Amino acid sequence: MVIEQVAMRVPPDIWNCYERTVQGLPRTTNTCEAWHRRLGTLVGKHHPSLFVFLDQLQEEIGEVDVQITRAEGGYTPVKRRSALEAAEARINRIVERYAEYKEHGDVPTYIEAIGHNLGGRFH
Repeated sequence: MVIEQVAMRVPPDIWNCYERTVQGLPRTTNTCEAWHRRLGTLVGKHHPSLFVFLDQLQEEIGEVDVQITRAEGGYTPVKRRSALEAAEARINRIVERYAEYKEHGDVPTYIEAIGHNLGGRFH
């Protein structure tokens, strides 16, 4: 009942990650949040002056340029932990089978399987 109330207030295109998963896109904003934290650490202040912020932003641009050059040169970045990769693969396999779950009227099992593979927080 609570889920139905939330679903009525928040449209699925806001919270549903199905299309992003099918397209191989990230389901979270973790990379953006990590970059924001990194930039905050580089700046070292909660409210830097404009000049301090711009100086650190220029340094970050230089670092990104180095990363781009390395990627173009064939350098492979540090891989994610294998446990995360395995969970990602399981979620992708489940999402690929969504049509089967729906056809058999077994969407609750689909949702449970997804929840189980999101770190076990949702079952």
